[in-house]
Amino acid sequence: MTRDRNIQEVFIRASGPGGQNVNKVSTAVRLVHIPTGIQVKCQQCRTQGQNRVLARELLSKAVKQMTADAKAMATACRERERRRQRIERARPKAIKEKILTNKKKQSARKIARRPVDVSRE
Repeated sequence: MTRDRNIQEVFIRASGPGGQNVNKVSTAVRLVHIPTGIQVKCQQCRTQGQNRVLARELLSKAVKQMTADAKAMATACRERERRRQRIERARPKAIKEKILTNKKKQSARKIARRPVDVSRE
């Protein structure tokens, strides 16, 4: 949960239906998370206290989502760098050719070990 000193809280008049209560009382709540700059406005309920609780929940979810996105981005960058380095460490052409010739020899040996299929002839 975010700390209270990192949150700027402003009470404003809500809009929409509600009659005299909406026109006289500042029931809507706007919260700003100062370190990240995330803003949340809540005017779902008729009372300021309920809107304040809902706004804090929305703000904590938004901050958690932002940190999760940042972690995912960092992980993706690390993986991308790891794959790039793996490609750069590719084998030289001579070694690749040697490996391929050994594979071909082994394949020929395996084919030679197979039993002869009489039904094909």
